[in-house]
Amino acid sequence: MLQRLFVLIVTILATGASYADDFAPEQLGRHTEHRQRLKVFDARGAVVGLLAANGGDDGVYLRINGAVAFAPVRHWTNGGTFKPYLPSRFQWSESGAVFFESTDCTGSPAIGALISGIRPSVVVRTNVEAVLYVAGDTNASPVEVRSISMDSLCSRAAGARPLLRAEATFSLTQHYPEPLIIGY
Repeated sequence: MLQRLFVLIVTILATGASYADDFAPEQLGRHTEHRQRLKVFDARGAVVGLLAANGGDDGVYLRINGAVAFAPVRHWTNGGTFKPYLPSRFQWSESGAVFFESTDCTGSPAIGALISGIRPSVVVRTNVEAVLYVAGDTNASPVEVRSISMDSLCSRAAGARPLLRAEATFSLTQHYPEPLIIGY
């Protein structure tokens, strides 16, 4: 009985390993001819990129000054509330807690070293503008945090945290105006 169980487990693992090769990054292109992938489009109908998931968020990967960073999207909101206004429309999403050295959430943010993405980055929304801040290719260092922005609300804070400095900025709403649409 134990021997049959062992053979069954080995067979299942071997089958899974052969399918895993189909999803290796270098193999993705050979299977995409027969299936469509969801894309993000801006308000002008231009393709922003393929819809992707990263750290529980949906969004797109963008190349900014040679670095690949993730820009999250969310449903279009109605006047700052989180009730979907147009369920088929999307907007650039602020990246959770965003840290600032200023006391009023202004200036260049400091970026968490553990934020998921190829290059750590954050999106900051001010009114209708969304800006992607991309960290430099350096190690985190202590930064004195004096304010934190969360969902466009600013709160005072105090204390040093290991963070990264923004090296590049990219206006998402200028290059890819909202509302965004996800489709084929």
